[in-house]
Amino acid sequence: RFDYDILSSKSNFALKCFDYSKYEEYVTFMGQFLTPFVATTAEEEKTAEYIFRPTNKPRSRENECIWKNEALMGEVKNYLIENFDYYNYCHRCIGTQDDLFVGM
Repeated sequence: RFDYDILSSKSNFALKCFDYSKYEEYVTFMGQFLTPFVATTAEEEKTAEYIFRPTNKPRSRENECIWKNEALMGEVKNYLIENFDYYNYCHRCIGTQDDLFVGM
């Protein structure tokens, strides 16, 4: 979980942010730093069969009142920013020099 303590001067990395609507750009950007996993042993080549495990009930945005009420969306956004470090950090970071895509 995100905590502002991660930004302390003791940390040995720089924390960056990006607008989640630019997810595809983020994947492309990270592709230059991450390499695909290549199995080197028979044990590493074994994979378990994927089993879908639904965790949330299906939803319909048309039936959710928040998307039709800009004032309510604003109140929820402000609540998240004021009460959760992660949302506060993202809100403060997007558009700054710590935003991965500023100037792109």
